[in-house]
Amino acid sequence: MNIIYLSAACSKETFKHLFDKCNRKPIQQGQKYTDLLLSGLVKNGAEVVAVSAYPLSLHNSKKIFFHQKIEAVNGLKYIYLPFVNIPAIRQIFLFFGTLLHLVKLFFIKRNSILIIDALNTSISSAALVISKLFRKKTISIITDLPQYIEINNNQKKIGKDKLLRYLLNTIFSITIHCSNGYICITEQMNSKVNVKHKPFIVINGVCDMHMMGEKNTLQNKYEKKVCMYTGALHEKFGVKMLADAFLKANIPNSECHFYDFGDCSPYLEKLMLIHKNIKYFGMVHNDLVVEEQMKATLLINPRFTNEEYTKYSFPSKNIEYMASGTSVLTTRLPGMPKEFADYVYIIDDETKEGLAEILANILAKTREELHAKGMCAKEFILRENNNLVQTKKIIDMLKDLVL
Repeated sequence: MNIIYLSAACSKETFKHLFDKCNRKPIQQGQKYTDLLLSGLVKNGAEVVAVSAYPLSLHNSKKIFFHQKIEAVNGLKYIYLPFVNIPAIRQIFLFFGTLLHLVKLFFIKRNSILIIDALNTSISSAALVISKLFRKKTISIITDLPQYIEINNNQKKIGKDKLLRYLLNTIFSITIHCSNGYICITEQMNSKVNVKHKPFIVINGVCDMHMMGEKNTLQNKYEKKVCMYTGALHEKFGVKMLADAFLKANIPNSECHFYDFGDCSPYLEKLMLIHKNIKYFGMVHNDLVVEEQMKATLLINPRFTNEEYTKYSFPSKNIEYMASGTSVLTTRLPGMPKEFADYVYIIDDETKEGLAEILANILAKTREELHAKGMCAKEFILRENNNLVQTKKIIDMLKDLVL
């Protein structure tokens, strides 16, 4: 099966190079999710070409001219599109670059199916046009809805620019309307976008099957009881509540570590000056984050569940947390499958007082009990959500689509 995957995905090596060079780091979550899907598709026997735009703009790179680059990694071919790094002009280059490369690829791989990142509007709109001309099947992968997207750097909301918001929503809606099927991350999202009841699958998240070989041992853990949060540090995600609740719980011999950045970063920096058990590390590469997760005592996701967007998103951090083998504490997110609750600790009282109480209760448990809970979660998530299992579902759907 020939698949052309259109997104902003890079190989691990290329993304790490970009990450290390940029002062403002490109977002990692989407890259990891797509990388796991691509590697899983290849390992399931698909021939995959990834047509990609570097995840860069003027806010994180001052380089103006990006040339085309072709890279082959582990049976996967990447075509990085050329562009001029100036707003609007960048989108024009990516649109016509996508058109050109798809025409070339269609003559080489005549029976190709397209998987399109529906949120990458410059690439998805070009793919939509050319797929209709060549009568190619297209699958939209939908990891979020435009009205809930934020640009993490400086937390500037796309919605502030009404024209931009209108264009993004229009292109997204057209892409969704014209697609032959969907890959969604929650059942609720499918209900939202799939009004014509086209073929779909739900991929709640993927974890790296290589985590099976990563050992999470009590001997490798911090001596202190370390709570950890990794991901966008936004107050609306419960980050400030977590910091305040941890201090209120006043747990002996404990620390709370925070990674990434967001509107709570200044608040955490101030707390560090006052409280030695609050540690803020900023944004580091995901490889280091995963290493630290395995050394921690408890991984926490305090995201509030009363917001509408939680129905249409499932944080990849919960999957990553569980795959680490360290115990997880999370809220009952609407997009989280019910069976996950058997393998994690749950925050039912989403207040500072409620979180402080459950933190004290959980960290009063023995190291052995907490470790056993985390290892059960790891076994479950690697069995049910590894990238080979999840991408096999995609392959099966594509086969049904072309029959």
